[in-house]
Amino acid sequence: MSIKQVVRALLAGAVLLLVLCALSFMALHGSIKKLIAAQENYTDSLKLAEELRQSSDDLTNFARLYVQTGNEKYKEIYMDIVNIRAGKQARPVGYNADFWSTVPENVKAAVANTEGEPIKLTDLMRKQGFTDDEMDLLQQASDLSTKLAETETIAFNAIAHQLSAEEVRKKQPEESEEAFANRIMNDSTYMSQKNAIMTPLNQFETLLENRLDSSIAHMLSQVRMYSVVMILSLILVALSFAIIFTYVIRKIVYPIEKMTRAIGKGEDGKVFINEIHLVVKNDLRRLADNINDAMSQMRSFLNATNQAITTQASSSEELSCASDTLAEVSHQMAIRITESAKQADSQMQATSGSAESM
Repeated sequence: MSIKQVVRALLAGAVLLLVLCALSFMALHGSIKKLIAAQENYTDSLKLAEELRQSSDDLTNFARLYVQTGNEKYKEIYMDIVNIRAGKQARPVGYNADFWSTVPENVKAAVANTEGEPIKLTDLMRKQGFTDDEMDLLQQASDLSTKLAETETIAFNAIAHQLSAEEVRKKQPEESEEAFANRIMNDSTYMSQKNAIMTPLNQFETLLENRLDSSIAHMLSQVRMYSVVMILSLILVALSFAIIFTYVIRKIVYPIEKMTRAIGKGEDGKVFINEIHLVVKNDLRRLADNINDAMSQMRSFLNATNQAITTQASSSEELSCASDTLAEVSHQMAIRITESAKQADSQMQATSGSAESM
């Protein structure tokens, strides 16, 4: 593969891993937010469940205190609890299960500082996401508490000396109204009704806690999963950049340095090009091979040219020698011809003199 193709592939892989890392981070962030919301829902739901249970106990306690002491403050607190739970009265600031753990001196002042509009406790539970099964159990507890409230109302009427004829028939002979009120608020019938309310409340709390625990566990598993995915993505991103760095150094930088050392200028200022040997298999190897081939061809051409020049010089020398020889021969021939001519002329003169003598 070419350097361009390899680098593109490596960068594409790194980009995909970065995208995967970003997506896993977003998923992890969303899961953490859901987990935080689930934990807050868990806490708020348990607070509402505890408020419901505690309000039932508070109603019993303050009803008994009113019956025992006749102090109207306890009845006032009793009615405030009923009205707040039923959504007929706004909830005081900071209202929770422990709100009535300390009896206030001024009840009206304690419930005067309210927040928001009046809302039923059951409606708050529905807004909190309580399931239909959980609300059904609360409805069972509410139906049972209605019977308990009837007994408490009779006891209140007895303390106020306002018993109806039917309620009077429930008294024992010569039993005072105060004694009657205390008896019906503490007898086995009342305790049985009280325990009956606790049964669906206990089932409700168990069902609620199981659901919330399951929700938290699910959110935690998602957070763990996305954490692992993000960590793996980060590791893969780091590895991809390490691979890119290693590739660039070993397959590009080192070969270029080797080529740079093979081609350059010597101390005498002359350019030198040595044969380049690269072990990489990419564009630089092909470039080095092409340079080596070009230099080999250039060397062959120069050797052939040098040989031709040498041959031509040798031929010129031979021609020069032949020319000198030919000139020498021509000179000798000229001398011989001249001598022959002189001899012939001498013979002609001699012949001519002989003829004249005759």
